[in-house]
Amino acid sequence: MDYRDTFEGNFQVTDGDNNGIVGTGIPADADADGLADTNDPDSAGNILGGFGFNQDRDGDGVKNYLDIDIDNDGIIDNIEGQSTTGYIAPSGVDTDGDGLDNNYDVDNGGTGIGYTNTDGGSAPDYADTDSENDGIFDISENNIDNSIDAVLDADANGIIDPANFTDSDNDGLADIFDNVSGISTANNATNGDQSGVNGGAKTQPDTDPIGGDRDWRESSTQDNDGDGINDIVDLDDDNDGILDVDEDFNEDGDNNPRTNPSDKDGDGIPNYFDLDSDNDGITDYIEAGGTDDPKEMDNQEQVF
Repeated sequence: MDYRDTFEGNFQVTDGDNNGIVGTGIPADADADGLADTNDPDSAGNILGGFGFNQDRDGDGVKNYLDIDIDNDGIIDNIEGQSTTGYIAPSGVDTDGDGLDNNYDVDNGGTGIGYTNTDGGSAPDYADTDSENDGIFDISENNIDNSIDAVLDADANGIIDPANFTDSDNDGLADIFDNVSGISTANNATNGDQSGVNGGAKTQPDTDPIGGDRDWRESSTQDNDGDGINDIVDLDDDNDGILDVDEDFNEDGDNNPRTNPSDKDGDGIPNYFDLDSDNDGITDYIEAGGTDDPKEMDNQEQVF
């Protein structure tokens, strides 16, 4: 309904006129068998064995052209395929019966979508696990708490691991993100109007920083220790010399200090941000042995 299958299923051949048909204009078909030469196994130079033809980009068992979330980050393709301010919701009407919603059908005055590419890289946003290339995967910047979805990406590649992926209705959107059951159900491709444009309850966050674009399209500014390294990728967010993973007690068992973080002294500051985690007035840096005072060490050696 939302995308031209030729774009999702065939990255290597440009649909120049955005009408959902291979190439620009009527595609060449030398042997008149109904298959465009670019996609005909009988034609030399076809792209059938290429990297972009009829792929399953996120490895979830659903081919791109049937998958409403081909990078498996929980942000549906209908949203990522368009700019935030220029978002166009589907009309639900297909006047010429070609399977393409009027609002995306250039033959009916619509606008072809799927080209928004925030970081200007090789993949458009809907196929990019880090749309703004800030080192933070989109799955960690969507509208689902990281304790629910990011923990399912154990190998930290921005995609839910196959072993943790469940998709009851086989639409390519993991069950933990899916608000609509059934591929043929109304509003399935928009996940029940997930965009919020028409009043949907599920909207994508704009919290870091507040204002501007959505978080997964705008580089995070959170840098607790001011070292120029974003907290999400910083191994020591308070620069006390103690790794964040060591400052967290891992009480939730996910080995991620940012989900359900430990707060030893109960002051509302997680240990990995807290310079004095036990609130005894002595900095964690000193208590962890960060300061080596030769005189003090001599005294300790004499005592022992």
